[in-house]
Amino acid sequence: KLTVPILYTGFITPGPRPDARSTIRTGLGLTDTDKLIVASIGSGSVGSHLLEAVAAAADRQAASPRLHFHLFTGPYCPPDVRKKLRTSGRHNMVVERFADHFVDRLAAADLSVSMAGYNTSMNTLAAGVPALMLPFEQNSEQRLRVEQLIADHSIRMLEEKDLEAERLTALMAAQVQAGRYRTWLDLDGARQTALLVEKL
Repeated sequence: KLTVPILYTGFITPGPRPDARSTIRTGLGLTDTDKLIVASIGSGSVGSHLLEAVAAAADRQAASPRLHFHLFTGPYCPPDVRKKLRTSGRHNMVVERFADHFVDRLAAADLSVSMAGYNTSMNTLAAGVPALMLPFEQNSEQRLRVEQLIADHSIRMLEEKDLEAERLTALMAAQVQAGRYRTWLDLDGARQTALLVEKL
């Protein structure tokens, strides 16, 4: 019989620092014409096959000096996968476990290739970076999320069949040309939550 108030906060995510794109790209030695593709799988407990597919696609584009790949495995990616990626010798690809303030890396990128977990999806929107997202099939929430996001953002859903090297290469080449955007979704949930708590 209690009436519980329900208050909408908006989504909660950090935003990129104002100078993140220029600072990171300068540190990496990238010019305005270079294209940076960031691939990630969240914690790494699932999705390592996505990174392997991106690495195979990177092989097909090794001759392009303007294309750079940064892969983030997450701390729980299988060690053998991480070792295989790191010892591949691809000159156009860097592999790291994680990055502090990951949203800054997305702001510096021209394309994000990722799973569709909450944190990564919100970081993608906050950075306004074009994206290819592969929903985890055992989690229906991820597919629903991408279906809602693709309508008004430069975001395209990946299916498992899209991970074949030639097809993924073509999809990345097309999506990296998509424009950056400002989302209409409210991403200021952290501040709104604090304000609501203070009011209550």
